[in-house]
Amino acid sequence: MSHLDTYEHGSKELLRMLEQGQLDIALLGSLEALHQARLHTQEFAHYPFKVIVGKNHPLARQKKVSFAALKNERFIVPGSEFFHEQAFKQMCHNAHFRPKVLFRTPDIHVIKAMVAENLGISFLTQLAIVPSDDVVVLAITDDDQPTFRLSLATRETEVLSADQQKLWQLLTEQAK
Repeated sequence: MSHLDTYEHGSKELLRMLEQGQLDIALLGSLEALHQARLHTQEFAHYPFKVIVGKNHPLARQKKVSFAALKNERFIVPGSEFFHEQAFKQMCHNAHFRPKVLFRTPDIHVIKAMVAENLGISFLTQLAIVPSDDVVVLAITDDDQPTFRLSLATRETEVLSADQQKLWQLLTEQAK
């Protein structure tokens, strides 16, 4: 699979690139099942959203939190090219507060570094968090919360190369 060129962008940008023929295949995140005209998609994973805080944050001693309890916090969040923004707005709306957003960035590593320095907290999908991150991960206790869905997508008219077919098979077998 060394013949694959990779690009890293938010799912909204990757979807646009795929539809315009700039990409042959894409991994896309969404909050709902993907049903796009002229695209073949296969959902293969789901991830919950989590709250991350710095190790010295008062919430760091907890394992879970209600989203309403975060109304006075400063948030560091992904930019609008990620579906996180839509999920974040939904959670804030359901918890009846307007968030204090300190900083937006498309760089998830920057978000986690800023949270580790106690500059604010964040709302990320579990997929974006790894054990080596210097943050505390909190489950969200709210009943009505979005799920991050991961799908593989290609144009219906696209003929995949052998390497692309291997990638598709490898990822979709994980869903079984």
